[in-house]
Amino acid sequence: MSVRWLKTLMLVLVLLAIGSASAIADVFSYAVATDQNLYLVDLTTANATVIGSAGAFLEGLALSPGGSLFGTDVAGNLYSLNKTTGAATFVGATGRGNIEGLDFSGSTLLGTDFNDPVTVFSINTSNASTANIVTASSLTGVVRTMTVLDPNNVLVRGDGPPNNTLYSLSLTTGAVTTIGTLAVNGFQFAAMDFGTNGVLYGLDNDGSEWIIDPTTAGVTLVGNTGGQFWLDMTAAPVPEPGTITLLGLGLLALRAGLRRYL
Repeated sequence: MSVRWLKTLMLVLVLLAIGSASAIADVFSYAVATDQNLYLVDLTTANATVIGSAGAFLEGLALSPGGSLFGTDVAGNLYSLNKTTGAATFVGATGRGNIEGLDFSGSTLLGTDFNDPVTVFSINTSNASTANIVTASSLTGVVRTMTVLDPNNVLVRGDGPPNNTLYSLSLTTGAVTTIGTLAVNGFQFAAMDFGTNGVLYGLDNDGSEWIIDPTTAGVTLVGNTGGQFWLDMTAAPVPEPGTITLLGLGLLALRAGLRRYL
């Protein structure tokens, strides 16, 4: 192997490492839309990439701490999703009807029913059985999306009135606090989650991505992902850390090989 070839290959890997470092700096989420596809969304750039068809009309989406992806549909059925192909596999029926709010609190999957006042319940990811946790003490309108704020509270986006109102809901007492109304020019939020950077993001029915202030409900437009009608999202740690580790080991090996020729 020539020195020139080794130097060229090392330069290519360095450029790939720079690109990978840039990707790590970005924040990602999985998301589902009305076209029944599973997407990967770069929340830093508002770029959405189709992973594949779920084969089900999913309105809730949540990623477990262990990396398992789950979704719920309008009938309250629970599915597991393949993160590589998007395919949904039926787990079981919750019997709760439409579930649009879905998120993990630690290792516990939480869901919201479509009643007002809303009830938050746990969902067994093995068989879809459920158990009530708390019912809201006041009306929020039906919940279109939910995300865990901390172990004792969730944020929900209800239909109000007014519509597009952000509330906090205590998981211990059921107390509801109105945070504010999301001012998004008539568009509807049905997808919301905290990114791995701690920022609260939302996707609307026009494909627009927003940063949401969880204390005031103020919104900042990031961009449009392509016009999708988003139904839910869940933060995703992308790319896998192992990819960067292997790249680093490759660079070290090439450096050692190059030294032998110098």
